[in-house]
Amino acid sequence: MLLLAVIIQACNNNSTANDGYHIKADINGLINGKAHLVKLDLNTNEQINVDSTTIENGKFSFKGKVDSPYLHTLILKGKSNKIHLFLDNSNIDIRGNIDNLEKVHITSYKN
Repeated sequence: MLLLAVIIQACNNNSTANDGYHIKADINGLINGKAHLVKLDLNTNEQINVDSTTIENGKFSFKGKVDSPYLHTLILKGKSNKIHLFLDNSNIDIRGNIDNLEKVHITSYKN
């Protein structure tokens, strides 16, 4: 019985540890400005601005929570600079170069 209680508590601790997402990005050559996290509303076919943040020295981050995994887009200093990713409640590291965003490296992991 004690073992069952320990297992249940461990599962509960793991679920609260990943109670949201944290995106950290480092893009070489990206100038200072704004980064926008957006998603497409499938009912209205309109782009929804989820969040925005400041880019400093090619680095930016977002924190939040999603109800379920969903396709999002990062728009970086101009509408032609985009990174598409499936966003879930995990830690996401993004690394790459502004001149080659098609080959950006995205790593997702849970604590």
